[in-house]
Amino acid sequence: MLIRRRIGTVLSLVREYDLKLTVKLVKSADDKADVLIRVPHRWLAIASAANKPVCAATGDGSAEQWISRVHHTGATQV
Repeated sequence: MLIRRRIGTVLSLVREYDLKLTVKLVKSADDKADVLIRVPHRWLAIASAANKPVCAATGDGSAEQWISRVHHTGATQV
């Protein structure tokens, strides 16, 4: 649907401004934009460690004091 809208937008601009448009199909290997958006397969692989359950917790008693100090003195003064 999105592609049809984009093509429709381009075609309406061609008609409105009487543009001459040439369309060429480009192989993926020759497409310069494809190199920029291609993601390496190893990034898409699920790491074996990701399947192991993990739990973490932390606490900082001074968080309330820090929030109060930022509120009263301003973020640039902390």
